[in-house]
Amino acid sequence: MSGPPGAAPPPEAAARFGVVDIGSNSVRLVIYDALCRTPLVHLNEKAICRLGEGVEERGRLDPAGVGRALAALRRFRMLLEGLGVEEADAFATAAVRQAADRRHFVSLAEHALGRPVAVLSGEQEATASALGVAGGLHGARGIVGDLGGGSIELARIEGLEVEPLASLPIGTLTIRDALRRGRPAAEREAERAFALLPAELERHRGGRLFLVGGGWRALARVHLGLGDSPLHLVHGYALGAETLLALVTEIQGLRAERLARLPGLARRRVETLPAAAFLLEAMIRRLAPREVVFSATGLREGRLFARLDAEEMARDPLLEGARRLAATDARDAGFAVPLTAWLAPLLADAPDPLRRLQEAAILLSDTGWREHPDSRAAATFLRLVQFPFLGIDHPGRLFLAHAVFLRYGGPKDRSLRRYLERLDPAARRAATALGSAMHLAYRLSGGVGGILARSRLRLGEGELLLEAPGELLPPDPSVLGSRLKRLAKAVGAAQYRLRAL
Repeated sequence: MSGPPGAAPPPEAAARFGVVDIGSNSVRLVIYDALCRTPLVHLNEKAICRLGEGVEERGRLDPAGVGRALAALRRFRMLLEGLGVEEADAFATAAVRQAADRRHFVSLAEHALGRPVAVLSGEQEATASALGVAGGLHGARGIVGDLGGGSIELARIEGLEVEPLASLPIGTLTIRDALRRGRPAAEREAERAFALLPAELERHRGGRLFLVGGGWRALARVHLGLGDSPLHLVHGYALGAETLLALVTEIQGLRAERLARLPGLARRRVETLPAAAFLLEAMIRRLAPREVVFSATGLREGRLFARLDAEEMARDPLLEGARRLAATDARDAGFAVPLTAWLAPLLADAPDPLRRLQEAAILLSDTGWREHPDSRAAATFLRLVQFPFLGIDHPGRLFLAHAVFLRYGGPKDRSLRRYLERLDPAARRAATALGSAMHLAYRLSGGVGGILARSRLRLGEGELLLEAPGELLPPDPSVLGSRLKRLAKAVGAAQYRLRAL
C-alpha cells in the first residue's frame, strides 16, 4: 500500500510494472506486482472512451473520446506516481494506428501521462497478444484471435513460439455500426476484412482457437452464467465449437432489453455483444476449430512477458505461481522438498500432466494454515480454485483445490459437492490419494522436514506400509491409524500397517 500524500513509496513499489493500453473502445491501466513470470494484478482500472467511434468514416479520432482518454491518462499518471511505479509500458492500438491525427493525439497523450506512448503496428499487436496467451496457458498450440474495437489480430502459437499472421481492419465498433444498417451490411464488412486472411490458416483448420479481448471474454462469462458450473473464471475455459456457435447465434437474435438480463454480462457490453457474437461466428465458420479456449492473458501480459529473458519465460507458470504463493503463505515453503521425496512411492507412475498438478498441490499444501480450524479445509479449497494461477485449466484447478482440501482433513461438505461433481473420476481419485497422503504426512511430522525424512511410506502387493521410529509416533496410535486407513482406501490397498522401527 502507498503511504500518505508526499510519503516515499514503499520498498516493494520499485518492483511493480505498469501497462497503459489505449484501445479503440477503452483506455486501461494495469499495475502488476512484479515484472516476473507469474505477475499478479495490483491495480486494474478501465475507462470507456471510444476513441475509435467513426474513425473509418472521418479518418480521425472521436473528439469526445479524445477528451475522455486524456482525462483517464491524467488520472493514470497520478496513480502510477502515487504507487511509486517507475517502469511502465504505454501503447496505443488500432484506432490511433488508423487515425490521420494520430501524431497530434500521441503528443497530447504523452503530455497527459508523462511517459512515452508507442503506437503498435498490427504485427506488434498480434505478436504481443499471442505471447500473452502462450505465457498464460501451458503448452498452448493453435491460433490466437484478439478482438478489439477496431481490429482483430491473428497469430499462431506453439508453446512459447509465436508467429503473427494478420491484422484485420474490423472490430466490435465497426460491426456494431454495420449491424445498425442491417445484417447484410455487416456481412459485407466481414467479407472485405476476412478476405485478408492468409492462406496459411487453412492448415490450422480443426485445431484450437484461443480467444482474447473483452468482447469475446464477455461471451464466455455469459455462457458460464447460463450454465451450472460453480467456476466463473474465464481463463482456461474451453468449449466445443458447436456449443459456442449455438450461443452466438442465439445472442444475435436477442433484443437489447433481453441482452441486458443475461447473467454475467456487464451493462457496458450490451451494446457491442451482438457484434462480438457476429465476429466470433464468422471466425469459427472460417477456421472450423475443434475447441475454443478463452484466455484472460493477452496483449498487456504479452508486453510484460516480452521483457523477460528466455530462461524465466521457459519456467512453468503454474509451478512458479505455486512457489510464489507458498513463499508468502506457507509456514515453511522448503517442506515441499522432503514431502515430495516421502510421497515418491505414490507418485512414481504419474503421467506428466498429472505430475505437474501434484507438484503444485505439494507446494500449496500449507498455504491455508492461518485459517480457523473449523473452516480451514473449505476456505482453502475456495481460495485455490479461484486463485489467478497461470498455466492451468478448470479441471486442473479442481484437482489442486480438492487435494489441498483433503490435506486439511476435508470433511464432507455439501456446499463443495457441485465443484467436485465436475472433476473427472480418475482425477478425483488421484487428488484424493495425494490429499490423504499429505494429511498423514503433516500429522506425522508436524511439518518438519527432518522428522518426515526419518519415516518411509511403502506401497506394494496390495499393502500400504508406514515405517517410523517409535519415538516419532504419537502416544495414541489411532491418530495415525485412521489417516493411514483412509490413504490405503484411496490408493486401493487392501491392507495397511504401521510399523515402529
